[in-house]
Amino acid sequence: MKLVVNASPLIFLAKIDLIQVLPDIVDCLVIPKAVTKEIAKHKDKASQWLENNIEQFQM
Repeated sequence: MKLVVNASPLIFLAKIDLIQVLPDIVDCLVIPKAVTKEIAKHKDKASQWLENNIEQFQM
């Protein structure tokens, strides 16, 4: 399954410590560049996770 996400699901999954399971439940995760820029503005769990895993995703 291919999943395109916006910032909100990534932020909320990070807040409840479930963001790490997202790549395990979808075949292809697409994060638009605008979403990565929005998340990168804030130094939190979502931005840290994205920074550490960005090479795994389509943009």
